[in-house]
Amino acid sequence: MSSLSDAVGSIVVDAAGDRVGVVTDSDGDRLFVRPEPGALDAVASKFGWMEARRDAYPLAPEHVATAGGGTVRLRE
Repeated sequence: MSSLSDAVGSIVVDAAGDRVGVVTDSDGDRLFVRPEPGALDAVASKFGWMEARRDAYPLAPEHVATAGGGTVRLRE
């Protein structure tokens, strides 16, 4: 993947490989992730997604372990 903007539409999985959302947008520095129903509570505090419910939440590059092949894998 040449840049984070290429990740739009990718499935987001946690370090264990469980699906937690999908990338809906990128601003060049961050990805925006729409969480799967039920996954928000599991990852919200880890990534600072504690503000009011939103359609998509920002994900900083330091939280991404790998990105490519239609999948973004998060760090532990």
